[in-house]
This record gives sequence, structure tokens and C-alpha cells, in this order.
Amino acid sequence: MTSNTQVQTPYVSFNSPYPQPATSGNVAMFPNSNFGTLDIVGWGSGWRFIPNNGSTYPAPVVSIDNSGNTNIKGNLGIGTTTSPTLGLLQVNGTGDFLSLNSTTGTQVQLNAYNTSDFRIIQRSNSVMTLWTNTLERFRIDQNGNVGIGTTTPNDLLDVNGYSIFGPSVEKISIGSGSLGFNRKVATGAIYNNSKFAYQFQHTGSAIPGSDYLALQVYNPAGAGQNSTSLVINGSSQVGVNTSYIPAGYQFAVNGNAIATSITVQLRTAWPDYVFKKEYQLPTLADVKNYIDKNQHLPDMPSEAEVAKDGLNLGEMNKLLVKKVEELTLYLIEKDKKDKEQSKITEALEIRLKQQQEQIDELKAQMKYSLKH
Repeated sequence: MTSNTQVQTPYVSFNSPYPQPATSGNVAMFPNSNFGTLDIVGWGSGWRFIPNNGSTYPAPVVSIDNSGNTNIKGNLGIGTTTSPTLGLLQVNGTGDFLSLNSTTGTQVQLNAYNTSDFRIIQRSNSVMTLWTNTLERFRIDQNGNVGIGTTTPNDLLDVNGYSIFGPSVEKISIGSGSLGFNRKVATGAIYNNSKFAYQFQHTGSAIPGSDYLALQVYNPAGAGQNSTSLVINGSSQVGVNTSYIPAGYQFAVNGNAIATSITVQLRTAWPDYVFKKEYQLPTLADVKNYIDKNQHLPDMPSEAEVAKDGLNLGEMNKLLVKKVEELTLYLIEKDKKDKEQSKITEALEIRLKQQQEQIDELKAQMKYSLKH
């Protein structure tokens, strides 16, 4: 020690202006303000703080080796004058409890070793948040709901903003009422330009016919191929290649359609009633008068009606069958009359033949009489 140092039992004082501790057995170290920093230098393998338990020489509770590595036995309290009980490290206070500062400007990290369960636990009934650039980015509330971009998550995962999922070969993008496959909905960028892209777009409207969900198609270069490839609106109407679905129709196709089989289930009577005895078959004269007046068959839609409303295939097939059945009845009636007329004609022919035979016989008799 220097000449400015006094060693007195039971404390060590460095020209301290402070009084000696009154309690016997305490050791106090007071650096004189003239000297500034207090240096404690340990020789050999470092230095240690060792408590006295009154009976044996205990192990040190704090030790620092020559490399500066520090070992603390027991809990360490910072900002508290009482024994820390909340963990190996207990920090009392407010504000920033732990600051990580990279001296090289590279990444910093927290590491866990020799454990299969690394936990960050919020012991209080409160939220847990992660911040960057002084802004909250991530939150877990008391119910376990996770919020990204929101401070009030309403479900297990609540993301306020655009999101991207999936591998780089083909990502799924979500945001602003859109769901894109291989297309970033925020910018329209194509993730994998060797494939087409598809996007579901919700228009958003309080009017059922104007609010619809549309499937859009984009080529690998990002150009739109069709913005209404498939549409379903708030009235449960479905459109293919169109968002316009006229009132009264559930399905609309803008373009040609092909199918291997189509079944139309009518809710009205099939026209087999035409063959029932009580059915009043219009006379051909009545049909002719109707055609002369309206220029189309009875019950059939006019040209103007078809141009305005289109053609109902189910109803049209029903009417065509009705007309075929009526035509069949006309043919049956005509065949009946033809057969009756044929019988009359055959009878007349027989009668004419008989009359001709009688005439021929009379001629022969008169010729014979004239000769004799």
C-alpha cells in the first residue's frame, strides 16, 4: 500500500474523510475524493469476495480471474438492497434493463446452451412486445393472441398489413382483401416468372350484386389475362368470364361452353298432358290464324323476346316436346282420316269397276242384238 493508506482494524481506509463504522466487525473501504477511482488489485489467480460463516472457511461468492471472467454464487440483485429472490439475476427499476451494443456494427444475439427448452416468460398478467426503431412490431397478449402490426390482436394470429407465406419457388401473398398465388398483391410482382399467377380479389360493397369475389389470372410477365375468370357475388350468383349476372339468374357464362352431359331439372309439368283425353288440341285452323297474326307458334317465345331475355333451354325443350306431341296428334288424326278416305276411295273404285263391267256387258249385248 502507498503512504496514503492506513490499515486499521476492523476496516481499511484510504485517507477517508468518512467516520469509521460503529458496528464492530465491519470492514469499510473509503477512497479519498482526491484519488478518484478505487482500484482493487488481486495477485496470483485473481481476487475473491469470501463471506465468513463463523465456523469454516467458505467458498467465495464472487470471484474474478486474471482474464476478467466473473463467477457469482447465488442470486445477483441490481437496484435492490434486499436479497434477490426472483431469479439468478434480479434487476429492479424502470426503463432499459438490458442494452446490447455491438462495437463492430454486426449482429448481437442471445444464446442458450445445454437445454431443450429455452423460454421467455411474462410472469405478470400483461402483454409481451418486440420493438424495432422505437416502434412496436410484435405483440402477444394475455390470452396468447399474437399481433403483428396491431396492438389489439383478436385471434391466435392477427396481422395488420400485407403478408407473404411459402417458399421462394411460389409464394402466397395476403393483404387488402386479396389473396395472391405467385403474385405479390401489394405491388403486382410475380415471384416465379416461369409460372402463371392467380389472385382472389374482393371488391367490397354493401350492395349484394356489386360485392363479389373474383379469381384473376396473370401471365408470367405479370400482365392481366382475365380479371373475372370466376366470380361469385353477394347474391350467391356465379359468373364465368364476367362479373355481370342479370337479375333472376344464378349462373352466367360470357363465352362458349362445352359439357359431356347437362341435366335440366324442371319444376313445372312435363307436357305429357297433351296425350290426355281432356286436353283440347287446337285445330289447325286456329293455329294458322295465330301464326298469321303473331308470326310464331302458339306458346313459343317471339324473336323479340329471345333477343331481350335469351333462351331458357329447359322451358324451350318442354315447349318443343309439347309441339312434337301436338304434331303427333295431328298426324294420328290425319292418318285416321286418310285411312277412312282410302276405304271410301277403294269402295268407289270397286263400284266403278263393277259399273264399268256392267257397261261393257251392255255394250256386248247391244252389239250382239244389232248383228241378229
